[in-house]
Amino acid sequence: MLSFNTLGYIGGISYVLYLVHWPLIAIFVPYSPQTYIFLTVTTLLSSIILHHIFEQKYLKMDWKTLVPFLFVLIMGNVFLQSSVRGHSTFWNMTYTDDVKNIMISNKAQIEWSWRTEEKRDECVEEPIGEEIDKLSVFGYGSCVRGNGSLSIMLIGNSYVLSFRNPLREQFGLNYSTFRYSSISQGYGTYADNAASRLSLEIAKRQVARYKPDVLFIFARYSPSIRDPIRENDDYIRQMNENIKFYEKFVKKIYILGSHPLYKTNFLSIFLQNVQHRRDDIESLHMNRREADKMMINVKKRFKMIKCSKCQFFDVTNLFVEDNKYLMFDRDQMLSYVDNTLHLTHSGLKVTEPELKRVAKEVMDSVKLI
Repeated sequence: MLSFNTLGYIGGISYVLYLVHWPLIAIFVPYSPQTYIFLTVTTLLSSIILHHIFEQKYLKMDWKTLVPFLFVLIMGNVFLQSSVRGHSTFWNMTYTDDVKNIMISNKAQIEWSWRTEEKRDECVEEPIGEEIDKLSVFGYGSCVRGNGSLSIMLIGNSYVLSFRNPLREQFGLNYSTFRYSSISQGYGTYADNAASRLSLEIAKRQVARYKPDVLFIFARYSPSIRDPIRENDDYIRQMNENIKFYEKFVKKIYILGSHPLYKTNFLSIFLQNVQHRRDDIESLHMNRREADKMMINVKKRFKMIKCSKCQFFDVTNLFVEDNKYLMFDRDQMLSYVDNTLHLTHSGLKVTEPELKRVAKEVMDSVKLI
């Protein structure tokens, strides 16, 4: 067992340990057992050295010596941070052409897909006409008019913009109008706080105003809807009430099913593994059983919705392989998910068969109504 003296000494250098460990991790990223050992030893030794030659003397300095000394330390930290973050070639690592190409292709997917899609100029932003913070509106407006008689509208959160053009392309121009309303915390069928209640009310007003033939609800759902289902469950009640409201104005409602819980900053994690852990990259694919278990209450709630005009559609099945949800294209080494829980261009490409099926079903069924 450790003696009190040893524990006391570790406590004495603990603050320096705290200050030292993160810069070392940022510079020497721990992607192998060797680097873990190196970082542990280096952090401990540097903390001991700094504790004796700096921290103990630092505590005894008067303010006339301390002020310029702190200024030098701050400027040194600024220089080090600037150097490490890419403004110097000293820390740069050398990669093979293959890895470089993978990094370039994936970095092109870092930005939200709708900001770099080819036909984004065909959709025009409009004033939303609602009392809402502009930062809460991801996008609101309409796309180029079509040649058909079918009016379409998309409501929800940022997922609306992700799927807007991929879905629209499946219709060709076989629609009359194509509108979208993408608002922060817009879940389409329920609300769990003040912001989502405002988003829901705005969505309902937009549907009542434009009365689209087909309403699509695209949303990444909030964590609260994964909670256990209670007796007289409030979310189920809300869903049924809001769906009933939409049914008064539309002919068909298509609702995107739940997505697995992707990791935040997944694209960066993927690139780090491409660079340093290529042999372990398959571990990034998601365990399907565990992912589905986390969403089981979401799916149960959806099954309890009473709606004669509703259809749920699921794009996640297109990512399934055995007991996994695939997170990247193995052939092209392109991530399916960005850093903000949205599908990348590559991920959206995978969903095209389901979007095509839904679009065809919509065009066929609405003609019969």
